[in-house]
This record gives sequence, C-alpha cells and structure tokens, in this order.
Amino acid sequence: MPAPAAGGVRLGPLAHHVGHALRRAQLAVFTSFTALLSQFDLKPGELGVLIVIDQNPGLRAIDVCQALGFQKANFAPLVRGLARRGLVRRRSSTRDRRAQILQVTVAGKRLLTRALRVHEEHERLLSARLGAAATQRLIAQLITLAQPD
Repeated sequence: MPAPAAGGVRLGPLAHHVGHALRRAQLAVFTSFTALLSQFDLKPGELGVLIVIDQNPGLRAIDVCQALGFQKANFAPLVRGLARRGLVRRRSSTRDRRAQILQVTVAGKRLLTRALRVHEEHERLLSARLGAAATQRLIAQLITLAQPD
C-alpha cells in the first residue's frame, strides 16, 4: 500500500496509478540530478545531447533530436546554447547542405567527462536504493513502457 502524499493528503486512486508514481519518481530523481549538474551549468537534457553526440560523432542534428525524443522547436535552441558555450560544433553535411552535423568539441569532452563522473555516482546511489536486480528490472520495464503501441 503506497504511503500518503506529504502532509497526509490522501491521493485516492492516484496512489495506484503507474503514471502518477512514474511522474513522482521522475520529479524526485530529476530534482536531485539537476542540482548536481548545476555545478557544470548543465541541464539533464543538455547532458543527454552531449552524450549522444559524443557516442555518435558526425550525427545529424535531426537524428539526435529523434533519438532523445526532443521536439524540434526545443532542440534547436538547446544546441545553439551548447554551441555558443563552445561545447558543440555544428557544420553542414557534405551530403546534404541543409542538414547539420554535430560534434562535441575538446572543451565539451572535458566538461562531459567531469559531468559523467557525477552522473555515474548519482546512478550508483539510485541503484543502491533499489538493489541491482530491481534496478535492471525497472530499466527493462521503463523501456517497455516507452515503446510505441
């Protein structure tokens, strides 16, 4: 039986809804993670973009956007901000001049290395709360929930 919300407020059927529990967990995890990333002046979405670009050099901006589930309107300003800070380089594709290719800069790689250490520690703390087996099951279940119908 789930515990009542803060202040003893009864949540009624919300206490048994996957979506509600998922949202509450996401808020708790992102609140602590966002606080940790603030030392690098990064947001979780920006870190995700840096990771994907670093893992896939020369990837088109549209592919990064789709891989992470960003809307195009939100993605363009995020990449512009990373580029302005010297963390990401944008260039036109040699195959299609309309497409932008993204690359993490040397400064971006340095920042990414430092941020990933903090990220991994955060993940270790989360995993410790759940246990290794439960963490693996949760990730598998969340991947299943994220699949399109």
